[in-house]
Amino acid sequence: MAQTFVLRDFLRHISFTLLAEYCKQNNIPFTLNSQETDEAALERFITVLNALPRAIQEQVELDLQEIYDLSPNTGVSMLIQEAKERKQVLPEEFKDMSQNDAALWFYLNQQNVFSEVSVLYEVSETRGWKDVYLNPVEFSRVTGKNLQLEEALSSHLLQTELKGRNCVVEEYPRDGRVCYVAYPEDYAQADVLYDGQNSLRKKQIRKPVFKIYFVYEPEDGRLRVKAKGGTQRIIAYQKIFSSVILGDHTGPVNNRIFDLNKLKNKEFVFSYSPEDNVEFVRIKSLRLSYINGGKRVILEVGDSAIMGIADFHEWIESMHLPLELMNITQAIIQVKFKPTPERIKRTKGTVTVRLTFPNSHDLADRPEHRKVKELLRRWGLDRKRDEAVI
Repeated sequence: MAQTFVLRDFLRHISFTLLAEYCKQNNIPFTLNSQETDEAALERFITVLNALPRAIQEQVELDLQEIYDLSPNTGVSMLIQEAKERKQVLPEEFKDMSQNDAALWFYLNQQNVFSEVSVLYEVSETRGWKDVYLNPVEFSRVTGKNLQLEEALSSHLLQTELKGRNCVVEEYPRDGRVCYVAYPEDYAQADVLYDGQNSLRKKQIRKPVFKIYFVYEPEDGRLRVKAKGGTQRIIAYQKIFSSVILGDHTGPVNNRIFDLNKLKNKEFVFSYSPEDNVEFVRIKSLRLSYINGGKRVILEVGDSAIMGIADFHEWIESMHLPLELMNITQAIIQVKFKPTPERIKRTKGTVTVRLTFPNSHDLADRPEHRKVKELLRRWGLDRKRDEAVI
């Protein structure tokens, strides 16, 4: 998440009635005192927290940070939508709660909703995806296969990297798509920690997990994957998904998702209709790579500069760059949307996307990011399935 968690600041923005309920559920000796100010209550809670055993302190901090992570309006909206889909009843006073109190209320009262949305929100905010087209398979045939994916990923990681002996995969079907989140066990790490006597323990061994995200869209067979480790690992995960979930052992069909060379056309137009609610589109950066490899040139403008494709072409011509001998391998494009009453208060209405040939992008799954994906497809920068040939 992009937010920075500060415990005191978060406590200043939540109801102490809800905080007292959290303490009651977790056997923490903090209760309301109607005679004291909020600031006095905050300091008293901090005193109580600091007197708890270290392990309990850490758990409280983790709980409150998890609540904070879902406190943006986008997270709260997802919580409310999930509760409605499950036909869960929200209290009358819920409509007057702040976003922080709303997230805390769900944590206290609808833990199953909170836990599931916590993962889905993380996926929706995740960037750094690689897309590929696989064979389209109907939705009903790609769900319920988390155990098979666990086994395949664990086997692959043990054979290739000697890790991943333990691996859990969770499945989240949503809106005609299916999301699988894998949690393989990583290599052992040694942390420097304090023990209960405030002495350093320099070799506290643990085996953390790392995450692999898969989002598959059955309608056109498009798979998005996000994981650490570089392109070759992503390709391996794509092949595993294709084999295990789709029953297709031939691997990816198309991976040249982005056609950035369309921007070599000086007359290229970022077209949009009034219904798209776009204020302007501008290019922030282009990376030009010589076709025969080797040198690359990056053209980048400042935040205040407004340059269209024609301006970039004039720049390229002034530098005497042989555009016919170069490919555009990366573009940073900014899309500014007009203000609307429905827009979430904490969003700026501007999406800046980095597209890297052949298939990398940093778009999340927010509504305005989905609109940018739609525009990219309309402009031909994001190729359709039959065009994205390997």
